[in-house]
Amino acid sequence: MPSDTIRVAIVGSGLIGAIHAAAVRLLPDAVLTAACAAMPGKAAAFVAEHAPGAQPFDDLRALLDAGLVDVV
Repeated sequence: MPSDTIRVAIVGSGLIGAIHAAAVRLLPDAVLTAACAAMPGKAAAFVAEHAPGAQPFDDLRALLDAGLVDVV
């Protein structure tokens, strides 16, 4: 991934999260690298559908501490 690529995380795995994921895919200099949902397993299902290869998290603090994102 180029160094000028913005790494994006989405918090929430519902309809609005899916809309945000679609918007990120349209940005040439951004990539969805992580998603977080409070309910166990929801983030994994979200990234499988909307961002294969992104890291799922069930805990926001863990996502923020992982160093995988530039913007949430």
